[in-house]
Amino acid sequence: GVEPEASLADAAADAFGGRLMEAQAALRRAAQEGEAGPAAVRAIGTYLGRLRRTLTLAKNGAGLQEAAKASGVFWKQEREFLRQARTWNLEELDKIQPEVLAADRACKTSGSPDHLIAERLALQIAGRARRMGL
Repeated sequence: GVEPEASLADAAADAFGGRLMEAQAALRRAAQEGEAGPAAVRAIGTYLGRLRRTLTLAKNGAGLQEAAKASGVFWKQEREFLRQARTWNLEELDKIQPEVLAADRACKTSGSPDHLIAERLALQIAGRARRMGL
């Protein structure tokens, strides 16, 4: 349904925005709505990809706002997304990619606490974002 997906999108945006408690709350809300850890990790990976695409387009000459629109950022989230895009850089995003892949793999391991793995990933990203000033 729409609600769990919205909660996962909120969790990803909150993680990359450095909002630890909000990210954790959104992930828990999605879990209560029936979403499992792999979907949460996928949402984080999608958000990472959107940030990476935006920064790549901007690096190649596009305006940041134009790049965000080309990356599929919804107008209601544009302001927060642009704030994040001004802080994150491609090198930092490249460091997160292996963590996302490892979390995805771990979530798909039989008997793994997938919702905790997704929470840990979101909190790691949020912590990194906070250290960068978000």
